[in-house]
Amino acid sequence: KKKTILILNIFFLSLFIYALWIFRTSLNTFNAKVLIENSILKEKTFKAEIKEVNSQKGIKAWLMEENSVPIVAIDFYFDEAGFIFENNDKAGLTTLVAQMLSQGAGKWDREAYHNLLEENAVSIDFDAHDDVFEISMQTPTQNIDIATDVLKAVLQSPHFASNHLEIAKRKQIEAIKVKNEKPQSVLNSAF
Repeated sequence: KKKTILILNIFFLSLFIYALWIFRTSLNTFNAKVLIENSILKEKTFKAEIKEVNSQKGIKAWLMEENSVPIVAIDFYFDEAGFIFENNDKAGLTTLVAQMLSQGAGKWDREAYHNLLEENAVSIDFDAHDDVFEISMQTPTQNIDIATDVLKAVLQSPHFASNHLEIAKRKQIEAIKVKNEKPQSVLNSAF
């Protein structure tokens, strides 16, 4: 019995050493400098400065302008709005809101909303992270007015159509059940 335990310990120690060797070898083979030298990035320089700006209402933001590409990208992060801040009885709410915000807004129903974004190469995404809620928007510069109109409508008058909401709720409840069956997920929630 002791011999079997010793053999198992040696086996697992050997396996651990092999895994460390593979990890170390993979670190040595990745060379970012070589990757950039062999790509189109070697010809690009980015001289953007990041400036802190504050609104009249005290909202802090960081502005970075890079005018070599005719694209506007805006990301909003709302601190302490991620799913780790949900009460147990509201589990999944942040993810549900992120899903529902892309289901139409203002004068655009779900289909018109998605068609408008696609026709104008506008991307507006919502994502619930552990500790923040993210809203991101990317648009060609010439479509900035359309993109900001749609984003404004989403933030001021989102559609939470009952049929889409019920489907999203059922999916979210099922996802929570599956998550709660995984020991690692339960452990992560506890800590």
